[in-house]
Amino acid sequence: MPRGFSKLKTQVVHKPNAHIRDSPIGMPKLDKMPLISLVNSRGGGKTTLASHIARTYNDYPQSQEPNKPVFDRVFVVSPTYEMNLHAWQFLPIDNADVYLEPSQEAINEIMNKIEDDFEDYKKFKDGRKRFDEIMKQIKSEKNINTLDFDDLMFMMDIGFKRENITNKFDRELPPCFMLLIDDCSHSRLYTGGTNNKFINLCLRNRHYNCMIMNCTQSWKTGMPRALRQNSSIIGIGRIKDEHLIKDIYDEVSDDLTYDEFRPLFEKGTEDPHDFFMMLQDFPREEGKYRKNLDIILSPTMIKDNDDITQ
Repeated sequence: MPRGFSKLKTQVVHKPNAHIRDSPIGMPKLDKMPLISLVNSRGGGKTTLASHIARTYNDYPQSQEPNKPVFDRVFVVSPTYEMNLHAWQFLPIDNADVYLEPSQEAINEIMNKIEDDFEDYKKFKDGRKRFDEIMKQIKSEKNINTLDFDDLMFMMDIGFKRENITNKFDRELPPCFMLLIDDCSHSRLYTGGTNNKFINLCLRNRHYNCMIMNCTQSWKTGMPRALRQNSSIIGIGRIKDEHLIKDIYDEVSDDLTYDEFRPLFEKGTEDPHDFFMMLQDFPREEGKYRKNLDIILSPTMIKDNDDITQ
């Protein structure tokens, strides 16, 4: 377990009958489909951190279907994807789901693929339900001849076996997706306001059962305000611009004074590849503010350390 997680009160409750994936302790629950925004300059470690977050979820032991991947399908929109193949080899990424050109057309295609996969899953669930209802009728009437023609043909097509009703991913749980957006700052993905399909997808990603990670090089000019303010995980690298740090505080921190926030940010980014993390679903006493996900930051801790060094 990473350092600091033992201090967290948040627990993952395994629910054998729930149609959700289990989530790592100390991370936002996957059934809420985190929207993740990571910001740092080129070469600052965004892709490495994104890969670490994805692996944290992907490798977490599952109580249901433990031999199946957490993410059934992973989409990538990134002009630099081929340079970072090593970071994503552990994920089920098909070349047909990689888009090197960031565009609204790519997002449209991804959304259509997700909807098609959900339609396939719906047919699977409807088929299983129909089978159960037919078997109930057969057992009740003890006579297969009472079935109507369509039901009889349905049962014959599947060989009267429930397990022959399958879906694309061959699993009971609904499909779970991940979308990675990397190095797409200032592209058409982030323009167009409320009519932008990518922004709408990000704001409705839970509806699509899709965890989304945005990796960009700048906070204000690299990502729309709507995404910044609705991200459940925010990671920001070292920044020296005091005005920008204040802008970040004003947008996403509502439980600290700026005098409390500023030393936490400094501590979280003290090394070049460090990230100051904000996990917005957590209270500040339970790990909302962190350094690189695993080290919990709090105003009390910073003050205590200052007192020791004085």
